[in-house]
Amino acid sequence: MFVAERRGPMRLIENQDTRGCSPGEVMILVRHGIDAVVLSQDLNQPLTEDTKPDIRTLGKQIVRFCRKINVRQTQIRYSNRLRAIQTATIAAEEFSVAGIPTEIFETAGVREIYQGDFVIKNHIHGKEYKPLVDAWSVWQQKLDACELLYRFGNPIMGVGGKAEHPEIVGWFKEFGEHQGEFSLRLYLLLKEVFEEDGDSLQIIVGHQASCSRIQRVISATSKLSRTDEFKPGDFVKFLEKSGLRTAIEPAYGIVLKKPNRNLIIEVLQKEIDYLRSII
Repeated sequence: MFVAERRGPMRLIENQDTRGCSPGEVMILVRHGIDAVVLSQDLNQPLTEDTKPDIRTLGKQIVRFCRKINVRQTQIRYSNRLRAIQTATIAAEEFSVAGIPTEIFETAGVREIYQGDFVIKNHIHGKEYKPLVDAWSVWQQKLDACELLYRFGNPIMGVGGKAEHPEIVGWFKEFGEHQGEFSLRLYLLLKEVFEEDGDSLQIIVGHQASCSRIQRVISATSKLSRTDEFKPGDFVKFLEKSGLRTAIEPAYGIVLKKPNRNLIIEVLQKEIDYLRSII
């Protein structure tokens, strides 16, 4: 993991390698605030009221960081899920109060993984929903195995009706997206961010999975000297092996140093081309 400094109530994590950087050399990754514990088909819950002051605190800390490195303008890209929209809106209000011009863009690129059309029954309000917990466990197994076309919630029925993952049989009327689709939309978003000219501070408001992947992409690419150090289709495996991350709690943010611009754009385009060829 990155070595991060946390002091007291600080919600913006800065790393040693980001000290003294210019606005164009860094970006900020924010995880949305805590969302309401309400299970719904679209998993599009709003923020809780208790988390909103924490987001305002984070927004103020980002403003102080902006002043420290002489940021003149910010760009916020945020997921199109309600909890991320609300998080970005609250943070942008703090930037407005501070007089920092801000462009905001809603994007599906950083949205949480689509988890399909699942059955809701025997759920206890306020508790984790076991079918989704089990499905996430299977998803992680398939990610570790670099099975890019595995769809979220698929029990994988074999010969004779035997399931590879019987714990999720019957819980999904429609399976979710696969790793290839998730990766493609996320890499397209990142390529757009790194192709931006100028010295605007780039801020992305995302979810646990997208924040984790973005950190791994930046960390792993920072160690590359050439794009041929991994084969097409092995990028996920390369990220899991070489990419480091700091766990970002809800309503926290982290400052990341950008890798070489030309190199990461080339890396992302290489993987985008491959993913498009298999999807």
